[in-house]
Amino acid sequence: MEDYDVLSEEQDFLILSYEEIDFFVNRDQFSSSTSLDDVKKIKSSISYINQAFKYNGQNILLFDCDRFLQDLYNCSNTTSSRLCLLMKIHNFSDVGKPLVKRLLGANHSISDEWLGLIISSNSEISKISINEIYLSPLGVREKLNNHGLYGCRFPSTEKIQFFIDLEMILNNVIKGNIGENINC
Repeated sequence: MEDYDVLSEEQDFLILSYEEIDFFVNRDQFSSSTSLDDVKKIKSSISYINQAFKYNGQNILLFDCDRFLQDLYNCSNTTSSRLCLLMKIHNFSDVGKPLVKRLLGANHSISDEWLGLIISSNSEISKISINEIYLSPLGVREKLNNHGLYGCRFPSTEKIQFFIDLEMILNNVIKGNIGENINC
């Protein structure tokens, strides 16, 4: 039997690049991506979730993750073009799925199969070794994890890259926990 070193294994991550910092996301959190065409404003009381667009004949609700990250982390997008990540609702966790289903069920013209996340087009899929990721320090880990920030890495780009969980961030936005002070 071969020894298998899990920590040196590389995984696919999506890197979202901003002028000051970068974020990276587990590639398994979304199914595909597409261009954003014909985006429409919709009535919503939830910040960052007030748009929809048509995809394969379905109206897909959009979470503006790009604007959320810029606002929360005070960072600047280096491009004005944006893309959409598509997340299948049935892939959400047992905690996130009921929240998202309730949100989607409030509007019968919206697909209950998909959710779209608007991201910067300044992004790329990259392999990252798990041993390059530093978890948050124990004293602040729980607080940061609850906000969808799990760790960071320091690549040679001279910018810190934060490891974020899109589902956890989305859950906080739906619950109204956005903009909550993350200071520990």
